Amino acid sequence: MTAKTNVVGPCDERNEVHAQAYSEFESLLAWITGFSGTIRAFEPALWVQVCSLAVRLFQLWLAERQARLVVDHNGPTALVQRTIQTRFGLVPFERIYVRLADGGGYFPLDQRIGLHPDALSPHLAGLGARMATRMSFEDASEVLGWFLPRTIPCSTLQKVALGLGAHAAPFLDDLPAPQDDGEVGVVQVDAKCIPTATDAELRKRRGPRAGKSRAASPRHRGRSKRVERQPRRRRRPGDKSKNGRPVIVVVVYTLHRQGDLLLGPLNKRVFSVVGPKELGFVWARAELERRGFGPTAKGKVVQVLTDGDPALHELTSTYMPHAQHTLDVYHALEYVAEAGHVLFGKDKDHHAFDLWWKEAKSKVLQGKVSDVLDELRQAYVQVPRTGPGTKQTRVTLTKVLDYLGKREAMMNYGQLDELDMDIGSGAVEGAVKYLVAARFDHGGMRWLRERANALLQLRCIDENGVWDEFLAHVFDGPEAVLSSSTRILRSTPAPLPTLENAA
Repeated sequence: MTAKTNVVGPCDERNEVHAQAYSEFESLLAWITGFSGTIRAFEPALWVQVCSLAVRLFQLWLAERQARLVVDHNGPTALVQRTIQTRFGLVPFERIYVRLADGGGYFPLDQRIGLHPDALSPHLAGLGARMATRMSFEDASEVLGWFLPRTIPCSTLQKVALGLGAHAAPFLDDLPAPQDDGEVGVVQVDAKCIPTATDAELRKRRGPRAGKSRAASPRHRGRSKRVERQPRRRRRPGDKSKNGRPVIVVVVYTLHRQGDLLLGPLNKRVFSVVGPKELGFVWARAELERRGFGPTAKGKVVQVLTDGDPALHELTSTYMPHAQHTLDVYHALEYVAEAGHVLFGKDKDHHAFDLWWKEAKSKVLQGKVSDVLDELRQAYVQVPRTGPGTKQTRVTLTKVLDYLGKREAMMNYGQLDELDMDIGSGAVEGAVKYLVAARFDHGGMRWLRERANALLQLRCIDENGVWDEFLAHVFDGPEAVLSSSTRILRSTPAPLPTLENAA
């Protein structure tokens, strides 16, 4: 027969912790009134005292929750000691373990308060992961040590990021539609390559470590390494050591029509993933449909801005055929300026180039790209077949004419300006810098793609301003992703998303 039992610790545990908390609080008051040092010395010393008291209060709360538990069980119980790291320091406590008749058992207190088997509290795990999205794991560990009584090691931060990152993609895919959206939906897409480890680097990293002699001093370490390693082949011009792998970045927002103006951006969201470019378009299409910008929506306009990459143009036609595809105006002007530089080179009149550039730029912004193309075609015909610099001039003009000619339909900037639509992809260019480059593209970094993707998706959640909602999705409520018996930390990252899973 199943018995209902009040699950409590030792009889005097709760009273003892209560008395200790009162004693420490009174000691803290006495210490404050008797402190005679400077304010610079008082503030850090007070923080240490407050953290010590907070640990005691944490223990008191756990003891109270343990005492109020009533569980159904039909097996013996045992007290099990545990210590968790919190924002205030290490908190040791005891809680009841209930053994089940059919084998196994569980901790009722852990289930009731959402405590996981890891040594970090959920709040501290979330804080560490969020810090790791902004800076390197080493820097995050050091900075946390400035504010916490006990820092979090780099290895633990990596495991936290991998654990939470495994649940980031489903959360981003199911973000609810924002309220008070506009009538014009804008999608900006760009790509960035992050440095990844080569097979040779992975073999070296994962292989057995050879015994190394200790250098005589820090200034001799480089000399010792040069003696131990094999001579390396000098890289030739064009050789790349980055081993870059593409990351797609998508920015979606809306604009609200008010008279002749489009106000915004409204409800901007960013998304990035390591993998095929199609994954970004799958997410963008789903985001537009959630916001009511599907193919059958009436009275709404969708605009896609890219850098003119043919692959992005094809994907736009496939996933958002109802959208108006616009070439970023700054990319178009760069090509026009490049043509002008070969026509009015260093040995020619700079004033002539300035006059030509001012007129050509004005034509592009007015949507008269065909006039500029006609002028460049005439200039190409007049370039001599022989002579110094003429080959480079012909090659450059051919490249510019080919690029702009294939994208002429995407450069109706005059009409877009009259409608107050966007003609520049500054939002996604900025997202590439602060979302990807600022965290993943530094000298010496070599990422594993799965690890980079986990951290990148967490960074998207943070930049979208839904970090607290994500932690609630993972930890809180009956529908939480992680149960109290599931570990937060994990050593292996989740596999990269595939197009089949995304679709």
